[in-house]
Order: sequence, then structure tokens, then C-alpha cells
Amino acid sequence: MVAPGASYKQYPCCYSTHAAVEAALNLVREHGTFDAPAVARVDSWTPARGLAHTDRPDPRNALEAKFSVQYCVARALLHGKVVLEHFEGDACYDPALRVLLPRVHAAASAKQYARSDNPFDAEVRVTLTDGTVFCASVDQPLGRTAATPVAPAQMKAKFENCAQRVLAPDAVAAALRAIDAFENLDSVREFTALFEPSISRSAFPTNRAA
Repeated sequence: MVAPGASYKQYPCCYSTHAAVEAALNLVREHGTFDAPAVARVDSWTPARGLAHTDRPDPRNALEAKFSVQYCVARALLHGKVVLEHFEGDACYDPALRVLLPRVHAAASAKQYARSDNPFDAEVRVTLTDGTVFCASVDQPLGRTAATPVAPAQMKAKFENCAQRVLAPDAVAAALRAIDAFENLDSVREFTALFEPSISRSAFPTNRAA
């Protein structure tokens, strides 16, 4: 394994929010998405250095939302994902989001870091109105190094979310097939042609040997 290897940014928001987002998504994977009225309080703890530019409890535009750990955690809990659509137009005024957002509280983590140059951990605690409490913590977001790889399904979902903005659905699928078979491609020109915007290429061959 190459160390530290490539680093991947899974979510389209400030990297200082990613560990908290991942902790929230881990809760969703275990318990399902959360209904805003059923949540009494959400607490997020992240390193002070990152919190200094992501402590925005009431974002009022897309850019502020990208730099709001409260907003990003709320999105993760409500939808089980954090994607480009959550940072476009007036998405930050989504009614369900606005119900939950005031209940999301961010604070600096008191954790002592083994490596002060790489403080990317987080803890998220969700308290429901019935008193039930769920907690999750993350030492480093997935994809930070080769030691914590992103699952192929998650990489695929991110690619699709990005690519579908400029490519037709069948072209996105063809591009994914080509990526999976990249070592067998005879021509890079054929590969790059798959990424021409608005061109449907569902039947485009990924390799001649297949």
C-alpha cells in the first residue's frame, strides 16, 4: 500500500465538516434517517482549528452552508447523504432543515491529538424527544489516506452525483463501465469522448476485447 496515498473529498463542503458528517451518516446507517420533529438536540464536537471557520448555526446562502458544520450534520441526519443539491439555490431554506437546524449545536473537541498537524476527528450525539441518545465518533474521515479507503459504492455515488449534471444518465453509466475496465481500453480518445456533455452513449464500447 502506498502511504499516505491519494486523499478523496467525499462531500461537497468544507473538509473541516467531513468527520462530523461521517459520524452523522454512521448513525443513519445504524438507525435510519432522523425525523426533525423527533430530535430534541444534536451535539457536534470537532477540532477548534476547523470549528473556527465552520461554526455557522444559521447559514443564509450556499457558500455559508458549505462552511456550516451545523448545516452539514443536519443534512446528513435528515437525508442520509450530503450532496451538491444541498448547496445550490435556496436549499438552505428547506423547511425540514430549518426545523432541525436550531437544535444542532457545535463545540470544540477537548481531545488531545497525537498529531497536531492532522486534527480531523469528530463526535456527534443525537438526543431524541423521548430521551433516547445515539452517539458516533470518527477519528478521520474515510478517504483521508490509503489506510481509510472510501468504499467503491460511495465513490460511485459521488461520481454519479457530479457527472449527472453534464451527462445524460446512459452516458454516466457508460463512463462508469469504462472506468471499471480502464486497463483494457485501447484508446484514451474513446474514453475521454464519453465525457462530452449532453451526448448519449449507452452503446459506446468500453473496450474491443469485451
